[in-house]
Amino acid sequence: MNDMNNPSDEGQLHDYLTSRADSLALHLARLRHRGGLFVAGEVSLFVAAVAAVSAYIACGLVMVWLVLAAVCLATYMAVRVCDTRNSAAIDKAEALRQVYVNELKALGGDYTCFGDGVAYIDSAHPYALDLDIFGRGSLFNRMCRTVTTGGDDQLADWLGSDFGADAQSTRTRLGIMSRTIDALAVLREWRACYISLGVRHKTDTSAVARTMLRASRYAMPAAYGRRLTLAVVVCVLAVFYALVSLAFASVVPESVPTMYGVTMLLVTYLVVRKPMSRLSSDVSGMLDALGGLVEVLRHVRTMPVSGSADGTYLPEIKARVVEAMATVESLKGIADAVDRRGNQFWMMLADLLFVNDFFIIRRFLRWQSDSLDSLMTLTDTLGRLDALVSMATFQANSYGTVRAEVTDCGGVVLDARGMRHPFIGRKAVGNDFSIADGNYYIITGANMAGKSTFLRTLGINYVLAMNGMRVFADSMRVSVFSLYTSMRTTDDLNHGISYFNAELLRLQQLLAFCKAHTSTLIILDEILKGTNSADKLNGSRMFLEYISQRDVTGVIATHDLELSRMEHDCPSRFHDYCFEIGLGDSVTYSYKITPGVARNQNATYLLGKMLHS
Repeated sequence: MNDMNNPSDEGQLHDYLTSRADSLALHLARLRHRGGLFVAGEVSLFVAAVAAVSAYIACGLVMVWLVLAAVCLATYMAVRVCDTRNSAAIDKAEALRQVYVNELKALGGDYTCFGDGVAYIDSAHPYALDLDIFGRGSLFNRMCRTVTTGGDDQLADWLGSDFGADAQSTRTRLGIMSRTIDALAVLREWRACYISLGVRHKTDTSAVARTMLRASRYAMPAAYGRRLTLAVVVCVLAVFYALVSLAFASVVPESVPTMYGVTMLLVTYLVVRKPMSRLSSDVSGMLDALGGLVEVLRHVRTMPVSGSADGTYLPEIKARVVEAMATVESLKGIADAVDRRGNQFWMMLADLLFVNDFFIIRRFLRWQSDSLDSLMTLTDTLGRLDALVSMATFQANSYGTVRAEVTDCGGVVLDARGMRHPFIGRKAVGNDFSIADGNYYIITGANMAGKSTFLRTLGINYVLAMNGMRVFADSMRVSVFSLYTSMRTTDDLNHGISYFNAELLRLQQLLAFCKAHTSTLIILDEILKGTNSADKLNGSRMFLEYISQRDVTGVIATHDLELSRMEHDCPSRFHDYCFEIGLGDSVTYSYKITPGVARNQNATYLLGKMLHS
């Protein structure tokens, strides 16, 4: 049974997102109206307090006016606190509404509001460039909802993994990941609030981790942490307050506590100057990052989990967050205290009244003595949750998908029914296709018939399956293997590399990769495009004859119909498939793959119509 919290199709999802965005817009309007009232109240109360003080002076120091001024100021402070909280509520509501607005944009094909992963593009990667894993409009771009930089790194690492390097480890991880993604996918409201934290401020977890590690190694004076030192400081403060009391009672001159206080300030400055300078240079600089991190941790702490035996990563993640929470909040409090020292008046007043700098250093020493293990693993834990939330959001917003069956058999196995490319949407045409270990599939067809899209469909659905995500198909059965593609080779004129040389380099990398892996699927779109037809055909045959003797399986798209003759030479290993087109009054494309060799080509047909039109 479906409801608005778990939409079952794209139409319901659009209605749900629109409803939430509109509801939050109304809530924001109310909050802003309330904020206007708070501001008006603050101005009125402040003016009233000033008027009451003026009346107190003008009316001969009548106490009622002074009491009224005090009441106005107290009320002003209360309203100010409410206004601050209301402003924070506005910020949260704006960020949450933006989450739903962004999802509506994504539903319409606009992913510019999400991270595109351009920084992770690597032309030497076995498959990422060819399959559009990173970059604008990529799988990463469509999936990324991270709130930390560590989440970006983890998501990129998972999407670009070499799954076949340790097949057993991949199989073990898949079950836990799929259950975790399913569990997060139904937490729609919780995920939206989580993602909104990144809309407001993306936390640089790597910078926080580096700073925390550096801070943990500060050689701070151990004397600050000793009880004897604390006793001495308390005694010094007690003497100061005693002298102030005696001065008020006119027992001692006012100059005595004044000189004592100035001396105390000077000694405090000289003693704490060096360690406080070091703290100020680093800890206060991470205040924003720590603030964002604390907000993320607090929200993670609210994540509903079933228990330690639910078969997901969530109980472990939540336990680590709870364990590290107090330590992170303690460091955040220290950073806040250090930041307040930027106000010179406050710094002098706090040191005079409380020897504030001493207690900041003492708190920091206590923080250093706490376990750093939980802190050092915390950023990795958050990065993992961050990536899982992104995957769960992508899955929750995708329809017509199924869970792939991952087999334990060795070698390369892929059997899919109704498999579609995830980027095309409702217009995508489903295809049935099976790949058997050690076999090669030669795919022919005209330009724009669907060959390259089909190759990417195979690869990107495999990447989804190996990350525990649902695939875009009616059904899919797949084994764990390594993947290597060659579809987008480009020249590099800056380094004197021609297109043909670039192709040879890519094939050389492919051969080295295949030698290092036991089971590999290679996906190639035209072998040796950068040479003449005869040379290309002979070179392609030579390459396929060589690679077919290795523990490699292949899917190869080509315009060379002669290459399909390899099925006649070795029908047990080579198989012909094609994307045929229809030629009539216009060219028609079915985008359906069928056994056999393509006969119709569209280049001559379309050029002829253009020349004779």
